[in-house]
Amino acid sequence: MSKHFTFKKIIETRFADPITALDLSLRHVCFGSAMGRIAFYDILGDQNIVISDSQPELVRGISHSANGESIFISIGDISCHRLDADTLSSIDFWQIIDDPDDKAHRDNC
Repeated sequence: MSKHFTFKKIIETRFADPITALDLSLRHVCFGSAMGRIAFYDILGDQNIVISDSQPELVRGISHSANGESIFISIGDISCHRLDADTLSSIDFWQIIDDPDDKAHRDNC
């Protein structure tokens, strides 16, 4: 017996702020935008959750870890954030550069 899911939900976005990253799990639709909005739709709870309304750069990627316990969010070339997949609370935050306006290329990147 196979399971089939039908998911019909419109992701609420802001005018002129396109979705730049999207990831799906059995629990969440995770997405990020060009203006840096990081939001989730809780499928089981039918609830929209906004983690952050803006960032210094666009959200380049969102993905669940292989074991499904963490969600990784890449914010431009500036930072990475790891959230707990169950609670959406912050686990780790990596700052790749100190100043978003610093365009110099570093030796270690």
